[in-house]
Amino acid sequence: MIPLLTALPSPRDIRFRVPLAVAMPLAVVAGWIMDMGFPDRDWWPLALVGAGLMILSVRGVTFPQALVVGALGGFSFYGIHIWWLTVYLGLVPWIALVLAQVFFFSLGLGLISLIWRYSSAQWTSLAGRLVLVPALVAGAWMTREAISSMYPWGGFAWARMAQSQSESPLAPLVAWVGTSGFSFLLIWCVAGVIAAAT
Repeated sequence: MIPLLTALPSPRDIRFRVPLAVAMPLAVVAGWIMDMGFPDRDWWPLALVGAGLMILSVRGVTFPQALVVGALGGFSFYGIHIWWLTVYLGLVPWIALVLAQVFFFSLGLGLISLIWRYSSAQWTSLAGRLVLVPALVAGAWMTREAISSMYPWGGFAWARMAQSQSESPLAPLVAWVGTSGFSFLLIWCVAGVIAAAT
């Protein structure tokens, strides 16, 4: 075996990991909770709780497992979040858009699982665990949002984390950092809380 590959950390090396049997239903529930934080119900703290549960659900799972967990969580979130689309366009466009968003969501959570796995092993100091790794997680989340806002069919920017905070006392921050920056800061804080708690 190649020496470099044997030195890579396994998901078991993470201090706290979620078993796959728990991660899958956790992601489904997280998608539902995250949807309740967006402007139809507007219970904005729940968007952060749901995102935190979603990010936690891929902590300690392998990349292929994270793709499955991400697909379940993404379908749960987008399936509920854009159900209103069926009223105007029908079921087929809804299915196409949900599946397109699930693809990006799944890849994003796969990337986050790799960050938890490899970055946590590289930066074991307090600053690394509580600042750098959460910043990378937030960067992956923000990148996924940005890409799905452009592709496919001109993108679908309807469900960015920053948009869930329209009634939040933090909403004025978006004027200073923009939508992507605000999403980054929100997820950075959420991932930081997860890193501190685990």
